[in-house]
Amino acid sequence: MNGQHTIGRWLEDRARNTPRRVAIEFGGERITYADLSFRSRGMAAALAESGIARGERVATLTANSPEQVALLFACARLGIALQPLNWRLAPVEIRYQLDDAEPALLVVAPEHTELAESAGGSVPQAAFADLDTEGSIPGAAVADDDPLLLSYTSGTTGKPKGAVLTHANCFWTNLSLDRTSGIADDDVVLQVLP
Repeated sequence: MNGQHTIGRWLEDRARNTPRRVAIEFGGERITYADLSFRSRGMAAALAESGIARGERVATLTANSPEQVALLFACARLGIALQPLNWRLAPVEIRYQLDDAEPALLVVAPEHTELAESAGGSVPQAAFADLDTEGSIPGAAVADDDPLLLSYTSGTTGKPKGAVLTHANCFWTNLSLDRTSGIADDDVVLQVLP
């Protein structure tokens, strides 16, 4: 596949076509598509500068936040899979998922630093503030079938298992949702993940 249906490209299209439209409204802050694109480019530059490359994984331990969304798009731009961890898990459960996925980096929100330390492990850690930079993104040949998200199952029949979603999975799922649900351009959608 040629990267036509990648999430990073989708954000660039939105930033170019509707730069002043609100992409995220969170805690009274409004972030436009142009702002989101700018933030994600800076984060992507920081990730690339740290040596994280296409095919690797970056885990996050955070509640819902604009930074989490920007990091998703930063990873998407580079062909890196994002592994959002559930902050409600016990440290041993977080450690299991980190050991299983072997991410190159764990990005931790300040309010979850103690939980990350309790989980232990040898994964290098960073704060979102460490990724808040400006920079250019190296060219990354991201394909439609590259992993975008690595989410873990609940593990009801055993240990949780990593489920990989590709760029194309997410692109076509969202397009189908738009078409079948009647969501229009001016609608607002409530997002409750990670």
